[in-house]
Amino acid sequence: MMTIKEIVEITRANEKTIREKIKELYPGLIKKGKKTILNDSQVENVLIVLKKTGIIELGKSSDELGKSSDVTTMNDVLTSLNALIQTVTIQSQNYEKRFNEIERVIENKIEDRKILLPAPKKSDRDNLNQIIRSYAKNNELNFGEVWGKLYQEVYYRLNINLKIKAKNKKLSIIDFAENEGLLPELLSIALEVF
Repeated sequence: MMTIKEIVEITRANEKTIREKIKELYPGLIKKGKKTILNDSQVENVLIVLKKTGIIELGKSSDELGKSSDVTTMNDVLTSLNALIQTVTIQSQNYEKRFNEIERVIENKIEDRKILLPAPKKSDRDNLNQIIRSYAKNNELNFGEVWGKLYQEVYYRLNINLKIKAKNKKLSIIDFAENEGLLPELLSIALEVF
Protein backbone atom coordinates (compact mmCIF):
# COMPACT_ATOMS: atom_id res chain seq x y z
CA MET A 1 0.00 0.00 0.00
CA MET A 2 1.29 3.44 -0.89
CA THR A 3 0.28 7.06 -0.69
CA ILE A 4 0.35 9.43 -3.66
CA LYS A 5 3.43 11.15 -2.22
CA GLU A 6 5.26 7.82 -2.02
CA ILE A 7 4.42 7.13 -5.68
CA VAL A 8 5.73 10.62 -6.55
CA GLU A 9 8.97 9.92 -4.66
CA ILE A 10 9.47 6.57 -6.36
CA THR A 11 8.59 7.68 -9.89
CA ARG A 12 9.84 11.27 -9.60
CA ALA A 13 6.83 12.25 -11.70
CA ASN A 14 4.64 15.32 -11.26
CA GLU A 15 2.18 14.89 -8.36
CA LYS A 16 -0.65 16.62 -10.25
CA THR A 17 -0.21 14.22 -13.19
CA ILE A 18 -0.26 11.19 -10.90
CA ARG A 19 -3.41 12.47 -9.17
CA GLU A 20 -5.11 12.91 -12.55
CA LYS A 21 -4.21 9.36 -13.61
CA ILE A 22 -5.48 7.95 -10.31
CA LYS A 23 -8.75 9.88 -10.75
CA GLU A 24 -9.09 8.42 -14.25
CA LEU A 25 -8.43 4.86 -13.05
CA TYR A 26 -10.24 5.04 -9.70
CA PRO A 27 -12.89 7.77 -9.61
CA GLY A 28 -13.87 8.64 -6.06
CA LEU A 29 -10.67 7.24 -4.51
CA ILE A 30 -9.15 10.65 -3.92
CA LYS A 31 -11.13 12.64 -1.38
CA LYS A 32 -10.40 16.24 -0.56
CA GLY A 33 -8.68 16.67 2.81
CA LYS A 34 -8.00 12.95 3.27
CA LYS A 35 -4.82 10.98 2.68
CA THR A 36 -5.22 8.68 -0.33
CA ILE A 37 -3.78 5.20 0.12
CA LEU A 38 -3.64 2.80 -2.81
CA ASN A 39 -3.35 -0.95 -2.38
CA ASP A 40 -0.61 -2.89 -4.17
CA SER A 41 -2.83 -3.73 -7.16
CA GLN A 42 -3.86 -0.10 -7.60
CA VAL A 43 -0.23 1.06 -7.36
CA GLU A 44 0.79 -1.46 -10.01
CA ASN A 45 -2.01 -0.32 -12.36
CA VAL A 46 -1.07 3.35 -11.89
CA LEU A 47 2.58 2.59 -12.67
CA ILE A 48 1.60 0.69 -15.82
CA VAL A 49 -0.57 3.60 -17.04
CA LEU A 50 2.20 6.08 -16.28
CA LYS A 51 4.63 3.96 -18.29
CA LYS A 52 2.22 3.50 -21.24
CA THR A 53 1.58 7.24 -21.44
CA GLY A 54 5.31 7.96 -21.32
CA ILE A 55 5.14 9.93 -18.07
CA ILE A 56 7.68 7.60 -16.53
CA GLU A 57 10.08 5.24 -18.23
CA LEU A 58 10.50 1.88 -16.56
CA GLY A 59 12.73 -0.97 -17.62
CA LYS A 60 15.39 1.05 -19.51
CA SER A 61 18.64 -0.61 -20.41
CA SER A 62 21.71 0.17 -18.35
CA ASP A 63 23.09 2.39 -21.18
CA GLU A 64 19.93 4.48 -21.23
CA LEU A 65 19.92 4.71 -17.44
CA GLY A 66 23.43 6.14 -17.58
CA LYS A 67 22.09 8.95 -19.78
CA SER A 68 19.01 9.69 -17.65
CA SER A 69 19.64 9.22 -13.94
CA ASP A 70 16.43 10.95 -12.86
CA VAL A 71 14.18 8.18 -14.21
CA THR A 72 13.37 5.35 -11.82
CA THR A 73 13.47 1.77 -13.03
CA MET A 74 10.99 -0.94 -12.19
CA ASN A 75 13.67 -2.56 -10.02
CA ASP A 76 13.92 0.66 -8.01
CA VAL A 77 10.15 0.71 -7.61
CA LEU A 78 10.15 -2.91 -6.48
CA THR A 79 13.05 -2.26 -4.11
CA SER A 80 11.17 0.68 -2.63
CA LEU A 81 8.01 -1.38 -2.35
CA ASN A 82 9.90 -4.19 -0.62
CA ALA A 83 11.45 -1.70 1.80
CA LEU A 84 8.01 -0.29 2.51
CA ILE A 85 6.59 -3.78 3.08
CA GLN A 86 9.44 -4.58 5.49
CA THR A 87 8.81 -1.35 7.39
CA VAL A 88 5.10 -2.08 7.66
CA THR A 89 5.83 -5.66 8.76
CA ILE A 90 8.21 -4.46 11.49
CA GLN A 91 5.70 -1.86 12.65
CA SER A 92 2.98 -4.49 12.69
CA GLN A 93 5.16 -6.80 14.79
CA ASN A 94 5.92 -3.94 17.19
CA TYR A 95 2.22 -3.15 17.50
CA GLU A 96 1.48 -6.81 18.14
CA LYS A 97 4.16 -6.98 20.86
CA ARG A 98 2.78 -3.82 22.46
CA PHE A 99 -0.77 -5.16 22.25
CA ASN A 100 0.32 -8.43 23.92
CA GLU A 101 2.06 -6.46 26.69
CA ILE A 102 -1.05 -4.37 27.29
CA GLU A 103 -3.23 -7.49 27.26
CA ARG A 104 -0.93 -9.15 29.86
CA VAL A 105 -1.03 -6.04 32.09
CA ILE A 106 -4.84 -5.95 31.91
CA GLU A 107 -5.10 -9.66 32.75
CA ASN A 108 -2.79 -9.14 35.75
CA LYS A 109 -4.88 -6.21 36.96
CA ILE A 110 -8.04 -8.28 36.63
CA GLU A 111 -6.43 -11.06 38.69
CA ASP A 112 -5.32 -8.51 41.30
CA ARG A 113 -8.86 -7.14 41.55
CA LYS A 114 -10.32 -10.62 41.99
CA ILE A 115 -8.22 -10.96 45.12
CA LEU A 116 -9.68 -7.70 46.47
CA LEU A 117 -13.30 -8.58 45.74
CA PRO A 118 -15.38 -9.69 48.72
CA ALA A 119 -16.55 -13.28 48.88
CA PRO A 120 -20.04 -13.91 47.51
CA LYS A 121 -22.82 -13.65 50.11
CA LYS A 122 -24.88 -16.67 51.12
CA SER A 123 -28.60 -16.58 50.51
CA ASP A 124 -31.05 -16.47 53.43
CA ARG A 125 -32.10 -20.00 52.52
CA ASP A 126 -28.50 -21.28 52.72
CA ASN A 127 -27.88 -19.44 56.00
CA LEU A 128 -31.07 -20.87 57.48
CA ASN A 129 -30.15 -24.39 56.36
CA GLN A 130 -26.67 -23.99 57.87
CA ILE A 131 -28.06 -22.83 61.22
CA ILE A 132 -30.55 -25.72 61.38
CA ARG A 133 -27.94 -28.34 60.44
CA SER A 134 -25.38 -26.96 62.87
CA TYR A 135 -27.87 -26.88 65.74
CA ALA A 136 -29.09 -30.40 64.98
CA LYS A 137 -25.55 -31.77 64.82
CA ASN A 138 -24.36 -30.01 68.00
CA ASN A 139 -27.40 -31.19 69.96
CA GLU A 140 -27.56 -34.65 68.39
CA LEU A 141 -31.06 -34.03 67.06
CA ASN A 142 -32.78 -35.08 63.86
CA PHE A 143 -32.86 -32.31 61.23
CA GLY A 144 -36.63 -32.77 60.91
CA GLU A 145 -37.10 -32.08 64.62
CA VAL A 146 -35.17 -28.83 64.43
CA TRP A 147 -37.09 -27.69 61.34
CA GLY A 148 -40.33 -28.61 63.17
CA LYS A 149 -39.27 -26.49 66.14
CA LEU A 150 -38.57 -23.55 63.80
CA TYR A 151 -41.99 -23.92 62.12
CA GLN A 152 -43.61 -24.01 65.55
CA GLU A 153 -41.84 -20.78 66.56
CA VAL A 154 -43.01 -19.17 63.28
CA TYR A 155 -46.57 -20.23 64.06
CA TYR A 156 -46.47 -18.66 67.56
CA ARG A 157 -44.61 -15.49 66.56
CA LEU A 158 -46.10 -14.75 63.12
CA ASN A 159 -49.40 -16.65 63.37
CA ILE A 160 -48.59 -18.52 60.15
CA ASN A 161 -48.96 -22.28 59.88
CA LEU A 162 -46.31 -22.95 57.25
CA LYS A 163 -47.06 -26.68 56.98
CA ILE A 164 -50.72 -26.21 56.08
CA LYS A 165 -50.16 -23.22 53.77
CA ALA A 166 -47.37 -25.02 51.91
CA LYS A 167 -49.50 -28.16 51.59
CA ASN A 168 -52.41 -26.12 50.16
CA LYS A 169 -50.09 -24.58 47.55
CA LYS A 170 -48.50 -27.98 46.86
CA LEU A 171 -45.02 -26.67 47.70
CA SER A 172 -42.36 -27.69 50.18
CA ILE A 173 -42.44 -25.60 53.34
CA ILE A 174 -39.15 -23.85 52.62
CA ASP A 175 -40.21 -23.12 48.99
CA PHE A 176 -43.50 -21.65 50.24
CA ALA A 177 -41.67 -19.48 52.78
CA GLU A 178 -39.28 -18.29 50.09
CA ASN A 179 -42.11 -17.53 47.63
CA GLU A 180 -43.97 -15.55 50.31
CA GLY A 181 -40.83 -13.59 51.27
CA LEU A 182 -40.74 -15.05 54.77
CA LEU A 183 -37.11 -16.26 54.74
CA PRO A 184 -35.70 -13.14 56.48
CA GLU A 185 -38.21 -13.64 59.34
CA LEU A 186 -37.41 -17.37 59.55
CA LEU A 187 -33.70 -16.55 59.62
CA SER A 188 -34.16 -13.99 62.40
CA ILE A 189 -36.17 -16.45 64.49
CA ALA A 190 -33.62 -19.23 63.88
CA LEU A 191 -30.75 -16.96 64.93
CA GLU A 192 -32.56 -16.12 68.16
CA VAL A 193 -33.78 -19.63 68.99
CA PHE A 194 -30.80 -21.69 67.80
